[in-house]
Amino acid sequence: MDAASEAPAQGQPSSPPVPPSDLEQPKHRVKIDGEEIEVTTDELYRGYSHSQAANRKFQEASAIRDQVNQILASFENGDLSFLERVVPKEKLLKYSEENLQRYLDYQNLTPEAREALEVRLENEKLKSEKEERDRRDRDAQLAKEEQLADEQIEKEFVEAVKGLGKDAKVTPRLIRRIAEQMQAALEASEKDPSIRPITAKQAAERAYRGIKKDFAEYLETADLQEVMAALPRKVRDALRKADLESVGAQIHKGIRQSDKASIDPLRLTEKAGKKKKMHTDDWFKAMEKRLK
Repeated sequence: MDAASEAPAQGQPSSPPVPPSDLEQPKHRVKIDGEEIEVTTDELYRGYSHSQAANRKFQEASAIRDQVNQILASFENGDLSFLERVVPKEKLLKYSEENLQRYLDYQNLTPEAREALEVRLENEKLKSEKEERDRRDRDAQLAKEEQLADEQIEKEFVEAVKGLGKDAKVTPRLIRRIAEQMQAALEASEKDPSIRPITAKQAAERAYRGIKKDFAEYLETADLQEVMAALPRKVRDALRKADLESVGAQIHKGIRQSDKASIDPLRLTEKAGKKKKMHTDDWFKAMEKRLK
């Protein structure tokens, strides 16, 4: 078969090319952390790109670390020329003069005064180290106590909401209202010792009553369309179902209590000596009168 016979006929669109992403990509086995896995060519390219970016950042950080080590080494060897490039000259001069003055004052001290000064400086150093350790210990203990308190409060909140009934759910809005109730009671107790703080259960009950009150006030001002839109779908479906069941029960009750011939729109009724077919609208009007 020649090339002409393989080409598509003139006027007929050729088949669109299959995107490379849709083709089956070859798999490559690579070892990561001692484990061999299979990756596609695209995954291999992406991994290589990420690896190169990470290596470049690591090299930059390593270069900065080497520069810092060089500066520190020069300081240890007595070369302070780097300070002249980063510290203003007048500040560097003032610092040097103050250090020199402290050195001269120390040299002019008697041996007894020097010993007393060294003892005092050592005591101050030990005191400072002890205060720093105590501060870290207090911070760690405080963080632990705060974590335990948060866990206990969260547990109390959840139990308080469960105590409201099976329909109550733990939501951010309800939790915020419970916290607001507890905070308000706590602030009131600080001003008036006769007022005692409330528990999470008491706060949950107050918060839930407040939500119900807010919803009742909303229902008084909102129209039916807004109320239906605000309700969850399952609640709207339940209301519609209840309405249908109520109407159906009333109709069934009316049928049983009425004459079947008088409410059947398909049968003929006697009126003024004539036979007349009852209209559907008349049938519903008759039903409304009977159900009133």
